[in-house]
Amino acid sequence: MLLFLILTSCVAPNATRKSLLGEWQLAETLIDIGDGNGTWNEAAEKTSVSFFDDGKLWSDDPFFSMGTLFELKKDSLIIKSSDTTMRYFFQKIAADSFVIRPNCVEACGYKYGKLKD
Repeated sequence: MLLFLILTSCVAPNATRKSLLGEWQLAETLIDIGDGNGTWNEAAEKTSVSFFDDGKLWSDDPFFSMGTLFELKKDSLIIKSSDTTMRYFFQKIAADSFVIRPNCVEACGYKYGKLKD
């Protein structure tokens, strides 16, 4: 039983990482001015981000543009460059979408839809 738990705990991060690989487009944004009434709205700009198997990323989205590398740690997406590291929390990862939440005082979030593998 212990061996099963050790093996399955090692597999999950790779499966999540594999599900993130590919090209994604910003679909919706959540912005709340602090009154708790924030709603998801269609993204004004359809920027994209691509995650590659070698840990690199490419994006025309300002949200990701400060980094060229990514890694996953538990519930977080880590974006890195030579002098910057940003951490975003995953709210959801599915086969066709993912939602990340930056560290905002008020509610905020970004939902991306999968474009292609």
